[in-house]
Amino acid sequence: MFRYLIIVFAMPLLMAASCNTGTTTNNGNNGDDEEPPANTLKCDAADPVADVAWLKAMTEGIPAGVKAEITRYELDGAYFFLYNNCVGCADGMVTLYTCDQGKKCTMGGIAGVNTCGDFFDRAGEPTFTWRNYEPAPGK
Repeated sequence: MFRYLIIVFAMPLLMAASCNTGTTTNNGNNGDDEEPPANTLKCDAADPVADVAWLKAMTEGIPAGVKAEITRYELDGAYFFLYNNCVGCADGMVTLYTCDQGKKCTMGGIAGVNTCGDFFDRAGEPTFTWRNYEPAPGK
């Protein structure tokens, strides 16, 4: 009986400790006096979809007839990309990625999930990076 109680109480703690938060914790410093490697992802480029392979791959996987878009945000010198693969869908889920394709948070869905907290309040104005449709005038 005691073993089962330990499992019931210890498992959630172990699971929480192993969760991936979607943030990058490696600062590139391997403990030596070497400089961290340069960022080669070019998330700050004028056309990041053309310059960042994983963004380009996302745009190529959209089914015909589905409106999709990628929006770039900048916060504290870092770039983030909001991927909406079903613009206008009532229960669509959007995902915010870090520059290196780490999953930062999600929003939407039928349950109204929002794991992004105040990110969008702090990040400010977005830059529309890519769309596969023409937006309505004034948008």
